[in-house]
Amino acid sequence: MEEDERELPEDYRRIRGSDASQTFSSILGYSLADYVREDERPSNRVIVRVHDEIVVGVIWLELRPDALFVEHLARDEDNSWPGLGSEMLAALDVIARRLARTCIRLEALAEPSLVRWYESNGYEKDGPAVTADGWKLQPMRKELA
Repeated sequence: MEEDERELPEDYRRIRGSDASQTFSSILGYSLADYVREDERPSNRVIVRVHDEIVVGVIWLELRPDALFVEHLARDEDNSWPGLGSEMLAALDVIARRLARTCIRLEALAEPSLVRWYESNGYEKDGPAVTADGWKLQPMRKELA
């Protein structure tokens, strides 16, 4: 196990470079190649959730001085199960603590049902919704005890 993988819960792995780009493309259905190239920066992490050697979820994180910021969180619709998303959010808590971060931040699509789902997993709105690149996003945060 690589030294920086000690921060990860069981069944989670860090991937880099072209592996990260291909994984995002297969799960999200569109390419994030331009963005994933940035995962080579030391502050970024691309994490996958593996089940039976199949990637079922992917998380792109950025380590910021004050928080762990979630750039993307997605699951494979064909290879997932009820509760996988909440499990991935719980894994973020573990990762954040192991990286000495006491806050997790993200920008969720500002769809009421998705915002409620994040709230049911301990997140709260962190200001008003914003529009970026044509997407209406709701900043969210979770303070860790």
